[in-house]
Amino acid sequence: MKIIGVVCRSSSPAHNSAATAMQDGKVVFAAEEERLIRNKHAIGLFPINAVNECLDFCGWGADEVDFWAVGWDYMHGIPDEKKSEITSLVFPAMLLKSIPLEKIAIVDHHLAHLMSSYILTDKSNAAGLVVDGHGETRSVSAYDIEGGKVSLIAGIDIKNSPGLFYESVAEYCGLGMMSPGKLMGLASYGKPFIKRLYNAAEHLKPMTEINKFSVSEEAGNLVNYDWIGSLEQLAYPHAKNSSSEDIAAYINVAATAQRDLEESVLELAKIVKEKTNKKTLVASGGVFLNCNINTRLYAESGFDEIVVFPAAHDAGAALGAAVEVCRLKNSTIENREDIDMGLGKSYSRDNAVGVLKSLSADIKSLDLDESIKLASSWLAEDKILLFFEGRSEFGPRALCHRSMLASPAQYDMLVRLNRLKGREYWRPLAPVMPERYYNEVFETPKSNLMRYMLATAVVRDEYRNKIPAVVHIDGTSRPQIVDQKSSDCIARLLDEFCSITKLPCLINTSMNIKGQPICERPLDAINLLMNLNEKAAIFIDGVFATN
Repeated sequence: MKIIGVVCRSSSPAHNSAATAMQDGKVVFAAEEERLIRNKHAIGLFPINAVNECLDFCGWGADEVDFWAVGWDYMHGIPDEKKSEITSLVFPAMLLKSIPLEKIAIVDHHLAHLMSSYILTDKSNAAGLVVDGHGETRSVSAYDIEGGKVSLIAGIDIKNSPGLFYESVAEYCGLGMMSPGKLMGLASYGKPFIKRLYNAAEHLKPMTEINKFSVSEEAGNLVNYDWIGSLEQLAYPHAKNSSSEDIAAYINVAATAQRDLEESVLELAKIVKEKTNKKTLVASGGVFLNCNINTRLYAESGFDEIVVFPAAHDAGAALGAAVEVCRLKNSTIENREDIDMGLGKSYSRDNAVGVLKSLSADIKSLDLDESIKLASSWLAEDKILLFFEGRSEFGPRALCHRSMLASPAQYDMLVRLNRLKGREYWRPLAPVMPERYYNEVFETPKSNLMRYMLATAVVRDEYRNKIPAVVHIDGTSRPQIVDQKSSDCIARLLDEFCSITKLPCLINTSMNIKGQPICERPLDAINLLMNLNEKAAIFIDGVFATN
């Protein structure tokens, strides 16, 4: 069975639009539109370029696809006879010519989120929890999965959304509505207020009440406006005015929002645990990109296993929609405990070499072994390396397919990288390390979430001065662990660097600058290299070059 999954909406601007391809129950390709068109979040755009990449990779024509799964129920509450009219607002006209309406399968947004994480477990019995800004009518959905049957058991409406609460605080602090990750980093500098601003559990409703939730594409915007207005009073004395534009004025507000979101999600998880009595929690939605939440769930929720798909944001719903159609059609789904998120496109070595030459980069080596040694020595000299290898990642985290790497030995490297990328000076950076060093460096028990930078860990005291560039103000870090099943090149590079420096890790940050999506093509990466304001190098599919 051939399935293309997409995520998009009908009237309000969607963000993080994406497409994925599944063949006979296996995920074979996935791409986010933003990387292909170099437009961050691709707001309001159908993922036509991502769809075309899916079709090209699989060698399919649009008319050969069995089902087109959409991870947003744009027909919710609309009569079936309107399907053709509404669908024409969602799909580009040229694509619709090849797609009969009966091939379009509409999937509830939260169910699509849930299914994206469900492929990471082979458990037929589990609890499910989706928390995001909002779906069609809900901002939280709790599920009971029994014998593979998925039942919605409770939810929270859009008006009381945990995700919109957190986004609104980010906007209030001057970080932007689309920057909840920045708020998470800022929160560690402050101390939360005694009084809670938000408590999600108070708004959780049983299944009997969920059908009464209202549908409104504009509901999310209205909630954000309400929250930002009320924060002027709730967050006093940190109200926005001409004397409080410095970000330091908002650290306690940020800490309070982080505390309240963590407590809310933890309380919801405990309620779901009590209602379902399951051992595994399958979680998804943008809120689960908040690493501190996942760390606390792992330690305090009572579940034996926490499963989160690395692309937990809306792009992941494209994949989840395809998985749900597979499930409904009784097609066998390939479940994997871990997944290589390099699900995108790879590019030829000749293409990379051609671009390097055309942009006058200084090619030092075309030999893989020599390039790894040169790259390791370069990093050991406290220089910055762009690392481009294989297929591009699917999701918001750079997992050493399109990364910028550097030595963590000097705190100054944090300052340099943040300045070079146009990031706020107070934002933390994360390490990537061979799995064998994890317990030596961190106190927090290791979990599978750390393969994807989805959890934080406390750095042992003896290592805080050895790798200061990846230790946040609260003594934690967000590690990516690399095992023997990971890419051979990054594993070899890490081994060589660790051998030279006796350090256990490298800094890993995304290959982009402020306002841009992560690099996709060799041209994107090499353009970035040549425009950096300091000497840097690139390792690109076995080729080593400098600017």
